[in-house]
Amino acid sequence: MNILIVDDEYYIVQGILHSIDWTELGIGNVYTAYSMKQAQEIFGQQEVDILLTDIEMPKGSGLDLISWVNDHSYHPVKLLLTGHQDFSYAQKAILLQCLQYIVKPVQTNALEAALMQAVSKARELQDLNRAKNITASWDSDKPLRLEAFWNGIFNRMILSEEDNIILAMHRFGVPLSWAKEDFYFLLFYIQPKKVSKEDRDQIPLDTISSMILGQFDSSFDNAFFKASPDEIILPVQASFFNEYQAAFHFCEMLCSKLSEGLPDYRFSIYLSDKISILHAADCYQLLKNFKSSTFATESIVIPAHALEIDKTHEFSDSLLKDLPLSKWSEYLLQYKSPQILKDVKAIFKTDSSYYPVRMLIALYYGVLQTIFSVLESKEISMNELFPKLARHTDFVRATSSIEEFLYWTEELLKDTQEILKVNSDSASFVESVKKFVRAHIDSEELNRNTIADAIHMNPDYLSYLFHKQSGMLLNTYITNERIQAAKKLLMTTNLPLQAIADATGFSNSSYFHKQFKKVTGVTPQQYRAAE
Repeated sequence: MNILIVDDEYYIVQGILHSIDWTELGIGNVYTAYSMKQAQEIFGQQEVDILLTDIEMPKGSGLDLISWVNDHSYHPVKLLLTGHQDFSYAQKAILLQCLQYIVKPVQTNALEAALMQAVSKARELQDLNRAKNITASWDSDKPLRLEAFWNGIFNRMILSEEDNIILAMHRFGVPLSWAKEDFYFLLFYIQPKKVSKEDRDQIPLDTISSMILGQFDSSFDNAFFKASPDEIILPVQASFFNEYQAAFHFCEMLCSKLSEGLPDYRFSIYLSDKISILHAADCYQLLKNFKSSTFATESIVIPAHALEIDKTHEFSDSLLKDLPLSKWSEYLLQYKSPQILKDVKAIFKTDSSYYPVRMLIALYYGVLQTIFSVLESKEISMNELFPKLARHTDFVRATSSIEEFLYWTEELLKDTQEILKVNSDSASFVESVKKFVRAHIDSEELNRNTIADAIHMNPDYLSYLFHKQSGMLLNTYITNERIQAAKKLLMTTNLPLQAIADATGFSNSSYFHKQFKKVTGVTPQQYRAAE
């Protein structure tokens, strides 16, 4: 505990300093000041629990100092010293919440008694502040504690037995009444409507959580559990709703508001039946399994009684058995791949808003079967397709949503048509590449990427196919063409080497010199001299 003694008279300060057994009082640090300004500096540097100050000081009285202390939210116990019994001083001391008013000359016994009272009051204030801080910290940590509790429940780190759950409730500060309550569990699955890794990785779960909690009244006392980067689950006491239908309508309202507020995302809300906390882990797993086995084409609330997918989507089996693969093969051979996409989209133009994932899986393999069949009919090796397959979305992601599947299908069909087109006229392909190289031989930017952009082909596949059909690596061909152009300029002009390097697309004369000698065995100067 610390005390600050303030008086403009040096000997009074020293007298107080040496007349009191500070250790006996429990005061560890005694600070001294001889003006209001010095006292203010000490408040800015040290924690002061007790302030003992004279009233009558030049350049700022003790009353001025106490007013400043109060205005700046310092809260020491305040004792006043004065040389006069003045009623107005006493009145001001009361208004400024001073503990005692001590008249000079100070009697040691009276001062000790006042200090003992001040120490006792300061300890009370410390205990009160400590309790407030603990309470504030406990309250601020509440969302984290609730999330940790539900994490333990859902992932079975807290065993689903009443005694274990009650112990966990004590540990995490969860209301014990929950042990006897039923809950609805709301699993929110969020998907970006745009197909990109960035959109998937940047789902604003915190914003979404705040929007959802904003729809509950102030008495709502729970927190989200973030199950994955695109899933959150919210337990809601069943007492918040009169019946299941009310909970369902509330979820529909949430779904609508989320869709309006974040139109670039699709929200699927899986609503459980009314479940006791003892069965929360099983319920959570059921919701997760159902989420993994379905996909939605629009924002939707899916109730627990819809979990029997086979009954709600019996129509899907007949559709999947009748995929028009032979017709799709004809479309592909005729370079009409958009028609295949149109057929796929038509499958999902029904009254339902969600479907079993097995439909996408069947379509996934149906598209692959169509492509393999067409390539085989043209005696084109599958090795030409595999590098393209590796570049595209993996199976899990391709079958995670209708947008992902359509994107995967469209890109793969484009690549397949590219393979078919190139293989139908290999000589024309090689010549078109060579023609482009010759026309842009002076460009430093000439490379497989610029060529691929010009002829609308993937750079990797361009390099692969050029090598396959010409027997030469594309980079080697470009370098050789640059050297041939340089030879011609060396023989027919007097241009300096830097100008020839610029005219043939080399970044600098040093690199030109190195590449020329590597290909021809002589330097550009030697080649020009020999000719």
